[in-house]
Amino acid sequence: GVYILHGDQDDNVPVTEARTMAARLQEFHRDFTLYEQPGAGHWWGAPSDPGAGCVDWPPMFDLFQRRIMARPDETRHVDFTTANPGVSATMQWLTIHQQIVPLKPSSASLRCDPAGRRFVGTTDNVALLELSLLPFDGDKPVQVDLDRTKLSVPCGDGKGSVYLQRSQNGWRLASPPPLEQKRPGRAGPFKEAFSHGFVLVYGTAGTAEENAWAFRKARCDAETFWYRGNGAPEILADTEFDLKSYRDRSVILYGNADTNRLWTKLLPTCPVQVSRGAVKVEDRTIAGDDLACLFCFPRHDSAAAYVAVVCGTGLTGMRLTDRAPYFISGTPFPDLLVWTPDALLKGTAGVRAAGFFGNDWSVSKGDFAFAP
Repeated sequence: GVYILHGDQDDNVPVTEARTMAARLQEFHRDFTLYEQPGAGHWWGAPSDPGAGCVDWPPMFDLFQRRIMARPDETRHVDFTTANPGVSATMQWLTIHQQIVPLKPSSASLRCDPAGRRFVGTTDNVALLELSLLPFDGDKPVQVDLDRTKLSVPCGDGKGSVYLQRSQNGWRLASPPPLEQKRPGRAGPFKEAFSHGFVLVYGTAGTAEENAWAFRKARCDAETFWYRGNGAPEILADTEFDLKSYRDRSVILYGNADTNRLWTKLLPTCPVQVSRGAVKVEDRTIAGDDLACLFCFPRHDSAAAYVAVVCGTGLTGMRLTDRAPYFISGTPFPDLLVWTPDALLKGTAGVRAAGFFGNDWSVSKGDFAFAP
């Protein structure tokens, strides 16, 4: 169930947003409640505890109590859709690990029949799927009928899971995805790098102007995140950062390979390399001293953290990243984006490269577009 609660005099988020959500839900999910508190603004409650009234709202918690989800071993049907397994991947005994087309909605609708010892269902835009065997007792094989591909998998007395990978010929048994591949918790795109206790690291190896930009940009991002996200990330110089002291924390680098000393330590195998005058994407070089670049990549010494880069090929490109509103909701960024000042007036005509790495974080298996 969904409970939508809104003050009808909200001057921060208009009540029309709640009404729009309810109208959209009415089309496909009618188990929802919309309540508008008369005369209330963005927050409401008793004078002694302002804001608590709309947070500790009894009817909402009553709905939660009535909508307790069944345990995975009790669930017989899962109908699940996600736009990004890196954000949301699991429902009951089903997990979508990887997509075919990045950020296109991926869905799976499966039924579990413990008596018949089988899963039956369909998928869309799913490259790697995991099914928990928890609903099954005994060690007899379980039959899987998925998108008309039929497989028999060992059960192991309801313990463990089975992994299925899509190929040109249908589905086949697979192994769990290696930690260095895209998977739940680390699948991009760029904005997802602002997680795992991220640290902002500005470069000090550039010119005085380049170093000043990096420091100011890191500080601006920290203040913006404090205002919009209610968090206070650390800001460090590249000379102060120690890999072991910040283990498993995402790192946001400001500056390119020539201006940030951490680049070679954190991005030694990255297929995207940015230096003064050029962005190199695998074997393709985009030349210019006015290019702005944003991208994310796995931190090679961590199973969970990212490295994200905010940089340019020159001072003009660096300053151009100041116009990238990546802390504003509804502004999506891919894994990689390279653009010029022309984008300020011509929109996408100023984009030189954009796209998503493959599930192995490679360019060759990814989905990229490059300007002529």
